[in-house]
Amino acid sequence: MVKINTCHIGDEPMVVEGTESSEILDFVNVPGAPEMAPVSDIAYHLLASKTGQDLLVSGTASFQLASVCSRCLKPVTLTVTADKLCLFYEKVPEQEVDITGDLREELLLCLPDYIRCTENCKGLCPKCGADLNEGPCACAGEGDETETPSGSSPWSVLDGLK
Repeated sequence: MVKINTCHIGDEPMVVEGTESSEILDFVNVPGAPEMAPVSDIAYHLLASKTGQDLLVSGTASFQLASVCSRCLKPVTLTVTADKLCLFYEKVPEQEVDITGDLREELLLCLPDYIRCTENCKGLCPKCGADLNEGPCACAGEGDETETPSGSSPWSVLDGLK
């Protein structure tokens, strides 16, 4: 649990840093989606400041995530970072405020849409399944049986238009 005791916040922002178990992320693997699992604790560095009865928490948090590349299916470990955290709480009483749920949401929103081993990963050949990052596959020069012969496409009529 990441808690901030508002009684200890003075005129200057209070530094709150440490680690929290990645179990708070509560990853549930969805059928059909690649498996993802946190492999490190969540490290956070936050600044908590109070204005009247309101609490503002800003800073960064990050953790390591193990998954598979969405293109070539190789295992990959990446760092997920929420580097612009900004949490605002109105009318906070003089006590501890648990920000664990909001920190979890911010980190989950920072997950990439597609996990890739490298930015220019070529993926797998759709015909034979060979890893195209290691070189061209055996079927690279062959014609694709799913292509329609030229002239028989319903779009070929548009070629004559100018």
